[in-house]
Amino acid sequence: FFRCIITICFMLVVLSGYTTIAEMMNSKMRGICMNCISIVCGLAHIFTINLAFLFFDNMKDGDWRKYFVCLGILLVITFFINVFYLDESIIYNLFQGDKEAAFLTIKKISKENLGNENFLNDEKKESLIFWMDRFNLEVKEKLNSGTPRTVR
Repeated sequence: FFRCIITICFMLVVLSGYTTIAEMMNSKMRGICMNCISIVCGLAHIFTINLAFLFFDNMKDGDWRKYFVCLGILLVITFFINVFYLDESIIYNLFQGDKEAAFLTIKKISKENLGNENFLNDEKKESLIFWMDRFNLEVKEKLNSGTPRTVR
């Protein structure tokens, strides 16, 4: 049961990373990073197997609790690294009304991907704000009309 929970948590972290990379990077960097993630996942499997050798003589006799505590500590460390070092999504910031944070994130991404931090000009900012306002208005209209929400 605990092995299932650890696997689910690990896969959620990996899938979140894949999604973040797919949204934020150009195709060349996305390919490089996704291959790196695959390599890291393989190395993580090798690490957990070797870690199991430290705690188990065989699959029946061993200290499962220490093993899961050790894996749990690594999971908590990974969680805090993700929480404190990843930027919020651009779309999330826009819909929360934090336009400046969204524009700073776009500036950071365009500097890394394009080598041009001035990619986002005033016209593009106004276009994003217009799109966000229009989308929020459509959502409010759907909620007020009683139309059931659909999940994409």
